[in-house]
Amino acid sequence: MELELQEMHVVIAASPPFDRLQDDILNALTTAISIQYVRRGGDIPADKDTPPTLHILRQGAIAMYSGKDNLMGMLGEGDICTSFCAADVMPDFYVKATEDTLLYSIPCDQLSKLVEQDESVLHFIRHSAAQRLKEAVSDMQEQSSSNLLHTYAGDICRGELVTASPDISIQDGARLMSEHGVSSLILMEGSSPAGLVTDRDIRKRCVATGLPVDNPMHKIMTRKITSLNASESLFDALLVMTRNQVHHLPVFDDSGLKGIITTTDIMRQEGLSAVHLTSTIRKAESLEALVEASKMLPRIQLQLTNMGADLRHVGFAVTAVTCAITRRLIELAEIQLGPSPVPYAWIAAGSQARREQTSHSDQDNGLIISDKLQPGDDEWFESLARFVNDGLDACGYIYCPGDVMASNPKWRQTVSTWQGYFEKWIEQPEPMALMLSSIFFDLRVIHGKENCSTRSARRSWSRHPRTSCFSRIWCAMPLPTARRWGSSAILCWFTMDNTTTHST
Repeated sequence: MELELQEMHVVIAASPPFDRLQDDILNALTTAISIQYVRRGGDIPADKDTPPTLHILRQGAIAMYSGKDNLMGMLGEGDICTSFCAADVMPDFYVKATEDTLLYSIPCDQLSKLVEQDESVLHFIRHSAAQRLKEAVSDMQEQSSSNLLHTYAGDICRGELVTASPDISIQDGARLMSEHGVSSLILMEGSSPAGLVTDRDIRKRCVATGLPVDNPMHKIMTRKITSLNASESLFDALLVMTRNQVHHLPVFDDSGLKGIITTTDIMRQEGLSAVHLTSTIRKAESLEALVEASKMLPRIQLQLTNMGADLRHVGFAVTAVTCAITRRLIELAEIQLGPSPVPYAWIAAGSQARREQTSHSDQDNGLIISDKLQPGDDEWFESLARFVNDGLDACGYIYCPGDVMASNPKWRQTVSTWQGYFEKWIEQPEPMALMLSSIFFDLRVIHGKENCSTRSARRSWSRHPRTSCFSRIWCAMPLPTARRWGSSAILCWFTMDNTTTHST
């Protein structure tokens, strides 16, 4: 029981706004918490006579509803459900677990008494997430800048840096993390980081798989570490986290490893986050949930603009959300349709490929399918394309006026056909070819198998007999974007290794 209490204490102490409470209050809060396990599809609370309770999601996910199936939002691991404690909680409000879920729960009245000396925590408890979001957006509209742009990653790397050897056992590493109250551990080989292990890695790669805890940490560590320079802003950190879908960023300066920052650190600086939104999107269980999540995108864009972010930063953040929605739609489609008959790649073109989207961009996409496509296989890909294109439209990304979408059979073709398209556009640089090239020479794989060789593409491009003619005509186009894109986008041709199986 002592270990369970210690784990709860670590989780609560790292969860805003409870992270600002004094140790004696945190200890009292920990002992007052009960643990609940709710099976997928179960109601929260199971008993309608249960007094209003605050829930911290340790594992799993929940969906919040008002009235008959009116989805209000979704919460995942690490989130806090305060809605039952809110003063204006709706009489028809209810919550269901969308996954097997582990909750830390405490009655609202008991919690309020424990934190009554801290007005900010009381405000958090007594207001729903929707109310807090509305207040955050209102505050942002009054601000001309944000702490994220003026706070640097090195500034918030406080406290002791916790590291260990990759050979430390998983059990000893987990104990070290608990002792220091951290959610991640950097594994070092000499003065260089060899990998990163988070508490989520321990659960998913060790506990869930039954891996004995006496195995070394390097068995479950992430070897390819996404990192940040100490001189970069928290806004840059936000973009990196959003783009790479990570929650921990090691920070380096000229002397080496300085520390690590997490999404929680950034959330303390700014209430509304593209990282949080993409995390919600990845956990969505239905199209309806994605539609609700997508309604946050204009607010994210407004926030970034009020922060003083330039167009490039806004485009990167908004496009990251678009890609997250697209990937989740494809995953939902694959759950419904079953596995793909042959490998494929879902590609984005235009503004999404260039990471220049806004919250009102239309769709430009297609499918590159393995040459092993058999008669009848296209029915699966047509269904996939319809599901994703319709879903994107429902989420606010309108259908392409020129029908440049995967649902159009012309843009749902095999590798060989796509290669033929590019050859023709180069050999016959007529107006239509120039228009299509302005879209499809900016390609990016969103989901599926990609093998892009810049060197071989550059050789193919330079050796093609009509390249110079195409380049002269293309660069003479009266579009500033045509000149800006240059030939760099053309250097990347998408091919597919048909010997490998499709992976997500």
